[in-house]
Amino acid sequence: MFKRILVWIYKILSGGGYILRDIFINGIAGSYVCPRFVRTVVYRGFGNRIKTYQISPKCFLGGSNLSVGESTFINYGNFFDLTAGIIIGSNVRIGPKSIFITGSHEIGDSIKRAGERKKASIIIEDGCWIGAGVIVLPGVKIKHGSVVAAGAVVTEDCEADTLYGGIPAKILRRLGEE
Repeated sequence: MFKRILVWIYKILSGGGYILRDIFINGIAGSYVCPRFVRTVVYRGFGNRIKTYQISPKCFLGGSNLSVGESTFINYGNFFDLTAGIIIGSNVRIGPKSIFITGSHEIGDSIKRAGERKKASIIIEDGCWIGAGVIVLPGVKIKHGSVVAAGAVVTEDCEADTLYGGIPAKILRRLGEE
C-alpha cells in the first residue's frame, strides 16, 4: 500500500501523464464548490484561452487546446476531448452534457480495428446555440448564428444561420437574420 502511494506521488511530481490536469482542471476547478472566476483562472493557467467567466461545473477538459470567446456560456457537464483544438466564438450558448470529440482512429485490420490515431479541430463560430446532449465529431465547423437541436450528432460542417437536428444532423430550416 505504502509503495503504491509513493509511486502515485512520484507520478504527480514528475508530470506523469494527466494526473495534475485531472486533479486541478477536472477535479478542483470543475467542482461545484469552485467559483466560476477561479475555474477560468485555472483553465487559463493550464494554457487554455478563455475569455468568459461563464463555464459551469463538471465540464471535462482533455487538454489545453480550448479557446472560448467573450460572453459565451457553457452549461453543466460538457466533455471537451481536446486531442486537437476546439475554438468556440463569442456569444455562443452550449447546453448541458454535450460532447465535443476531436480525436478518432482510422479503421484498421481485423486484428485491431481502431487503427492509426487521427485528430481534427472543431470550430464553433460566434452566435451559435448548441442544445443539450449534442455530439460534435472531429473536423466539424459550425458557422455563425447556427442552432443545433438537442440530441443531434453533428458529423459535417453546418451552414450559417441554419437550424440542424437529428442523427446525423441535417438542415431543418434556414433562419433569418433578425
